Amino acid sequence: GGNKLSSTTIKEGYYQSSHHRQYVALRFTSDEELEVFSGDQRVIANWEGGDKFSIIWKVTVTWFFEFETLGPNDYVLTRITGVKRNKKKKKAKGISMEYMGLFAIDSHQPPIEYSDNDYQMLYTNVKQDGYGVLKNVYNRDTGTLLRDILYTYPKPNLTRLGTTGWASSSHEDDRALHIIEALLSPLSQYIDYLLGEDAWEHDGKLQMGYVVRPTEAKIPKYHIDKMFQRRSEPFSLLIGIPLSGQLDEELSGNLSVFPASHQSVQQKFIDGDHNYYNNSSIDKNYRIFQVCNLYEKQPFSVKATFGDAQIMHYRTIHGVERNYKDERCIAYIR
Repeated sequence: GGNKLSSTTIKEGYYQSSHHRQYVALRFTSDEELEVFSGDQRVIANWEGGDKFSIIWKVTVTWFFEFETLGPNDYVLTRITGVKRNKKKKKAKGISMEYMGLFAIDSHQPPIEYSDNDYQMLYTNVKQDGYGVLKNVYNRDTGTLLRDILYTYPKPNLTRLGTTGWASSSHEDDRALHIIEALLSPLSQYIDYLLGEDAWEHDGKLQMGYVVRPTEAKIPKYHIDKMFQRRSEPFSLLIGIPLSGQLDEELSGNLSVFPASHQSVQQKFIDGDHNYYNNSSIDKNYRIFQVCNLYEKQPFSVKATFGDAQIMHYRTIHGVERNYKDERCIAYIR
C-alpha cells in the first residue's frame, strides 16, 4: 500500500538485504523536489521522469525512490531499489533493497495551540497525546534570562561526545534554583491545573541538552526516563524550554515523541515479563522497541521555539530528532 508523503517528513527504516536499520528521512519541498537526509548529508534527489527520483549515495550506490502521485504535494512511496557499482570491476549490479514497510505511517496531527489560560486544552493534550506545547509563555524580560542560561553553565565538548551532549547544575546550586523558579513562574497555573495546586516538586536540577549535525546514519534512541528500573516513579512531568535553534521546523534536533505511548506502555508493563524488562544485558532502547512495537510507529517531531514551553508526561516514549540545522539547546526541568 505504501506510505503517504506530503508536508510531513517520514523517517527511519531498514533495508531488506541486511535487516540493518539506519536513519533515513524523506521530504518533498514546496517545489516538489525530494529531499533525502541520512548520516550528515542532505541531498536533493534527481528527477528521473514520472514519479521516480534517484540519488548517488557515497559514490558506489544509486538509490531509486518511486512514488504514486495522489494530488498536489501529496504522494505515496511505493518502491525503493538500489544499484551498487563495484569500483574495481566497474560493473553495476542490482541489490535487493525492495521497499518493505521502510517507513511507518505518521497520522498524528500536532496539538492545537492554546489561547491564554486555556488550561483544559493543555490537560486534554497531555492526557491523550502525552505532551503539549505552550506558545509564547515567556516575555521579553524572561527572554533575557533564557539567553543568559546558555552562558551560565559550560557547554559540553560535542566534538568528543558526538551529536548530543548535556550540561547540568548540581542539587546544591542556588543559582540554578533561582533560574528554575523564574522559568516555572509563567507555567505555575498550568502545572497546578495538571497536577493539583502546589503538588509538583521538581528535582532542583537544570539540564541543558545540546544537539548538533549528525555524523552517522544510526537510528535516534528513544526511551522513557528512568525506565526498567526497580524503583518508584521518578517524576511526573518533563518540561522543556528551547534556548536556541530552529525548533519550529522538523529535523532540527526537536524533542521527538511517540504520541499516546504513555497510555499503551502502562498496560504493557503491568501485563508483561518483568524479568525481560529488567534484564540490563539487553540494550534498553531495543527492549522498548520490542515491548511497544515501535517499529510499526512513526515518531512525531514537536515544534516549539524560543519563548515556548514543552510539557510532557513522564511515561511518554521520547528521544531527540536528528538536527540538520544550527546547533540547538533545550533546558529541561523534571
